[in-house]
Parts: sequence; C-alpha cells; structure tokens
Amino acid sequence: INYFFPCPMEVSIEYYPPHEGDDKKKLPEEMIKAISTKINGKKTLIFPNSRSRVEEISSRIKNKNNSSTSILTHHSSISKEERETVENTAKNSPDNLAVCCTSTLELGIDIGDVDQIIQVGAPPGTASLAQRAGRSGRRNGTAEISLYSSEPFDLLRTLATYQLCLRNEIEAPDNTIMWFN
Repeated sequence: INYFFPCPMEVSIEYYPPHEGDDKKKLPEEMIKAISTKINGKKTLIFPNSRSRVEEISSRIKNKNNSSTSILTHHSSISKEERETVENTAKNSPDNLAVCCTSTLELGIDIGDVDQIIQVGAPPGTASLAQRAGRSGRRNGTAEISLYSSEPFDLLRTLATYQLCLRNEIEAPDNTIMWFN
C-alpha cells in the first residue's frame, strides 16, 4: 500500500535545460510551450515554488495559449477578494482552467475536481508532493502529475522526492526521514 499515492497515478518527469544565451532567471521557452499544451481542455493546478514563478508562468502561458483555457493566479500577495474569486471560479469550472499557485492551494480549499497537477521545480518535500498529487484524480480515479525541471540539481531533487514518496517515506520537521509501513 502506498499511503501517499492511494489511487493510481500517471506521472511524467520532464527536463528542459536552458540553452546557451538564455536568460537564466527565466524558465526555458520549451518548458512554457509544453505546459501551455498540457493544460488545454483540462482543469489544472500549476505549482511553482515562488510567487515570482507563479507570475512568470501565468503571464508567459497567457501569451502563448491559443485555446479557451483560462489562466488564473493564486498566491498570498494578491488580495483576499481576488483569491476568493479564483477559488469560486475554479470550484464552478469543470475544465479549461489552469490555476498557477503557490502552496496556498496545496491543502484545504475546496476548488472542486482537478484533472492534473503540474509541479514546476523540485517539490518542497515529500509531504508537499503527496498533498499536491492528491488534489487530482478524484473525477476519474487516476491522479495525473507532471514534474518539470530546468536545472540538473533541481531534476535530481525532483527524482529523489518522488522516489521517497513511492517508498512511503516523509521528512520529519527536523528533516530526518520517517517510514510508514
């Protein structure tokens, strides 16, 4: 039994290294194109690890997205009213919606069924990865999560975190590993 991923999962791990001459502060263009394509026709939560990445990704996808998919942002720096509007929109939208968010939508807030999760950058830890993955798959019984990395060490951390979840291991508050068997 896997306690972190109790339902079947479809997992993809994608690596997009920057090219020579790319702005190292921005995510690679190929990654943005891949995410923009992946969200079409689905209800998606996109989890970067910072507010600045949330803004970058949502802005760049809005510029690329040629479909009817709406792109919304949700993080602690936007007003409470804006966050509630995003939450209500997400809850009442069956598909064609992507919410780019920080951990503010990781747990607790009811936004209805989610088709897929996209994690950009290494997950903060096994508990966060498991919680985020658990947001999807309720509608069709299969959780779908895509893990995107653009730096070698980030990719290594992503793979390690995913493997720890598969082995039912989680970090304790002091960063030691605890096993659940």
